[in-house]
Amino acid sequence: ANGIDGLAADVAAHSEHVGVVEGALRVALERLALAEGRIEALADNTRGIGAASAPPEKLNQKQKNALQAAVRVCLRAFMEITDSEALPQPLANGDFWEATTMVNPRTGEELPSRRLRPRWDSSWADNEEAWLLDIMHRIRVDSKEYTSHDFGLATHEHMKNAIESVFKGFLKKWASQNASEAKKQAKMLLAKKNQRKM
Repeated sequence: ANGIDGLAADVAAHSEHVGVVEGALRVALERLALAEGRIEALADNTRGIGAASAPPEKLNQKQKNALQAAVRVCLRAFMEITDSEALPQPLANGDFWEATTMVNPRTGEELPSRRLRPRWDSSWADNEEAWLLDIMHRIRVDSKEYTSHDFGLATHEHMKNAIESVFKGFLKKWASQNASEAKKQAKMLLAKKNQRKM
């Protein structure tokens, strides 16, 4: 009993530590988003002073499509799925991230990682609050591994709109994917019932 009590205390202590780290991460990501907003405002103020690479205020349709395509590639990579694979099931515990490990290609060392598991049964607002800032940061830092798109000119608002649009597209696929599964299950059930009648 002592071993189980000690293990329960360790789990509680680690859970509390994870909560603190998640809170600190959320604050850091919010500060990063705020800093990016300030940088965008400074870029807006210097536009007339030769700021040739300042981001456009509004993207044309071709730019939006390119940004959304690149975001789609990155989100699939963060969910660790390919184009042909079904969207992942939400986690039963209600979390948006699943702990996993990855192998560092240079050292062969296993490193802790996590994969995105959106809540398809929740609103965009719930998903946005849980992972948008983290995903925006990961795209800016890691996108070169997945796409050649230059995210440097995309503003915070451009990125947010593209991620929301891609999420809503995935949501439609999720509904279609689950409707297909429900139909398959119903057909199998009907086939079993018909077999019994013979």
